[in-house]
Amino acid sequence: MDWRSGRNLLRQLTNRGRLASRVVISLRLFWAVLFTCLLSLGVLTNTYATSLPPSQVNVNPNQVAMIEIQELSKSYVKRALANMQPAATKTSPAPQNTTPLLIHNGNTKSEISFVVEINNCTPWQPCKLIPQMHFVATEPIKGFEIEQIYISFNDQVSIHSGSDVLISLPVTSAQGAWLGYRAISNHDNDASRFFQIKYRYLPISPGSKIYRFDMLDKQWAVSIPPGSLDWNLFLPTEVPGLKQLNQPASSDALYTNNHYLFLSGHLISMGLVKAPNCPGNGLMPDGTASQCGQEATAKVVLDWQNKYNDQIFAAALKYNVPAMILKGILSQESQFWPLKTNPYELGLGRMTENGADMLLKWNTSYYLDLCIPAYDRITCSSGYSLLSPIARLMLRNAVLSKVGTPHEIDMLAASLLASSKQVGQLVVNTGGREPAAQSTYEEMWKITIGNYNAGSGCIGNALQSITGNGLELTWQQVVAQMLGNCKNASDYVDRVLGTFQ
Repeated sequence: MDWRSGRNLLRQLTNRGRLASRVVISLRLFWAVLFTCLLSLGVLTNTYATSLPPSQVNVNPNQVAMIEIQELSKSYVKRALANMQPAATKTSPAPQNTTPLLIHNGNTKSEISFVVEINNCTPWQPCKLIPQMHFVATEPIKGFEIEQIYISFNDQVSIHSGSDVLISLPVTSAQGAWLGYRAISNHDNDASRFFQIKYRYLPISPGSKIYRFDMLDKQWAVSIPPGSLDWNLFLPTEVPGLKQLNQPASSDALYTNNHYLFLSGHLISMGLVKAPNCPGNGLMPDGTASQCGQEATAKVVLDWQNKYNDQIFAAALKYNVPAMILKGILSQESQFWPLKTNPYELGLGRMTENGADMLLKWNTSYYLDLCIPAYDRITCSSGYSLLSPIARLMLRNAVLSKVGTPHEIDMLAASLLASSKQVGQLVVNTGGREPAAQSTYEEMWKITIGNYNAGSGCIGNALQSITGNGLELTWQQVVAQMLGNCKNASDYVDRVLGTFQ
């Protein structure tokens, strides 16, 4: 074939749209192979590790991730090779009084998608009726259709014919239950991804006709208690004993009137408060304020410890972490004194390089917001741990540069969220089960605070010891299994919680 013939053939293919189709096929094949390669190299980790249902708690999380990704890759390849145009979306009449839940659009235009609605009840609000879920699956490849929808409730599986299913949700325990669903197509028996969600439906009190209906999904993040979504863990049905875990309605609830000896001492030594009538100008030899110095600085200390309340409240809402816990951490780390007293611990939260490292590893959205503008989306998509040492150093410096800026408290709230995510994964990795099967909401937050202070090495070793000895997973047991300086985290957690006692 000469070059003129080749040019004519290329023009014909372009005019018919076939070249574009082949490019799409190649790209889909490329991504399918890339998924498998990244998995074999350990680049892809299990994103479902903290959301395994009880029936899968003894399965190796990496094996679960491998199965999911391999199935997904096979589906991409088969559907790319089909090279068909998507059919018109099949719709069903909307039920009355519905609440949109999830729209599972496929990663490609040729992947099976789901639309799920809730009937009769709204999550995180009292309900007098039986909640229903309406599933509609769509097969996008022309000439094929959805044959069955599989729905699992914990270990029980029901099979429903067709692409449109309406089910009533059964009552659960206070710990909730896993609901999973998957669609099967008659296109080479293809299956959608397996989706799952955890819900809780039970009377608000024994014998009551009003029910509690809760669901763990990002759509209701504003209503979901801090940590519950990452840990797939519901609060106890009674009011939590720790008021510090309740998200306040406004920053007014963050008002404190505590004595801070070091803060008083810094205010005097920096000349912000004068105490000429006090012996030693109100200062003790260690730099803290004397009783006279405390009295001289009382008004300024009161204003100072509350001047960050609005920022703390806004950051806590943004990252869905307990606002009182966040303020308690700042109280114990620095007593709200922003200037560094140690070259390796900076700002209000005494942020360190190790702290920045934890933030970037475990708070993915925060990491991407820093990484993509500095590098590019492809480079950053591999994850923080696989960046070059120079790139990781640059991002850590970017985190530490927030200290002393209006973005500092936002960064510290993001770090607390990262600590909660890291603890959730540590619990799964060491105990082989989701947090809900091992611990309680309050204990998980105590461990998270301890992790922020002592680090994952101290916490991880203690969790391994707890699992090895068959002990109950509580903060008290974690402390009992700690060695050396790790045990200092016990007093730290008590002081953080004591900020609002």
